[in-house]
Order: sequence, then structure tokens, then C-alpha cells
Amino acid sequence: MDKQLGLLQGTLDMLILKAVSLGPLHGYGILLRIEQISNWRWL
Repeated sequence: MDKQLGLLQGTLDMLILKAVSLGPLHGYGILLRIEQISNWRWL
């Protein structure tokens, strides 16, 4: 269970970094960009 949690946390970190690497964003903009990048496959 701990490995799965760590994987999820690391994945979310990478999605956030990818989102903000494409340009400056705040809060909701990051969420929208992650939705575009991932198509919500990580949920």
C-alpha cells in the first residue's frame, strides 16, 4: 500500500511540474492543464 501511495504522489508531482513547465499558471489553471495532459487517466 505504501508503494502505491508513493507512486501516486510522485505522479502528481510530475504532472504539476509538467503543467507549469509549459507556462506560468496558478491553481485552477494547473488543474485544467493536468486534465489536458493526462485525460484524467491517473484517477
